Amino acid sequence: MTDGPGPGAGPVFIVGLPRSGSTLLSRWINEGGDVVVFNDLYYLQAVFGEGAERGPLDAATAERLLQALLEVIRRYADNDDALVAKLPLATADIDAIEQGVRKTSRDRPLDWAALMDETLGRVARALGATRWADKTPQNFLHVDRLRRAFPAARFLYLVRDPRRVLASYKHVDGRGHDRRRYHVVPYALYWRAMARSYLAQRAQPHVAVVRYEHLLENPAPAAAELGMFLGAAVPAIDLATVGTNSSFRRDEQAGITPTEQWLCERICGPEMSALGYEPDGARPRFGDAGGLVVGSARFLTFQLRQALRSRDRRRRMAAVGKRALPVRSSRASA
Repeated sequence: MTDGPGPGAGPVFIVGLPRSGSTLLSRWINEGGDVVVFNDLYYLQAVFGEGAERGPLDAATAERLLQALLEVIRRYADNDDALVAKLPLATADIDAIEQGVRKTSRDRPLDWAALMDETLGRVARALGATRWADKTPQNFLHVDRLRRAFPAARFLYLVRDPRRVLASYKHVDGRGHDRRRYHVVPYALYWRAMARSYLAQRAQPHVAVVRYEHLLENPAPAAAELGMFLGAAVPAIDLATVGTNSSFRRDEQAGITPTEQWLCERICGPEMSALGYEPDGARPRFGDAGGLVVGSARFLTFQLRQALRSRDRRRRMAAVGKRALPVRSSRASA
């Protein structure tokens, strides 16, 4: 992790890629009690869906966006996932927060950022915390917008070796997951877009990076570094005592093929090196061609169906594609 600034009152945005340990990191920060991390809010995406990026919100839009936030808060107040920190809020607590935000919104029109801060700030105070954090990995696409809205915010990029990220996507199983989403090329491009976002932002104040591998291998130093960057208590937790969101419960050796690794390194090589993940010099293998063709057809069919069914899906795909495909990149020397 890079050195961070001293303590401050701004919110925290945890960004990166899914399958990179961000849920574990959120649980870790929540253990300290100073900062409340909300998992996968996707609030900014709801704002885009409403076309509410600019100006004060009208009453109907403010209500819909408030409900989008409260839906996530209620879900984590009722969750039974051992890994995700449960929000110890009763129904009456959430109802009081809802009414308080509505009153503030009636007294003075709020824009999307003020509504977010008002709602999540009330939740944080109800839990005895001083600040809130949003863990929505995809928000690396919107760091500039978030910085303008929250000038004192901190941005924490969580990165993981892209070859392991791809393996996790490939073998993920369980509720809410679908392996048809996986293909080496788009997800390697997605990782590269995230890496380029960090390399472009790293000179900015209040931006830091933490490697997932560092969290696992050196939990005590990692906790100290996180606490220094956030200006908050971050304890060194025993990883064996928390749940898991791993894709490898059945086969710890599951990975990607040599051809997939070759494609990943060809796409992400400079960015991998810049973030401390050296390419292994993998080579393509003819025997992998059949599986790659079948996987490509399955991925394209799945994504086409998703895009046809959902405007929000089309918007997200376009946002990722816009960042992932440009040739220009931020190199390690940037």
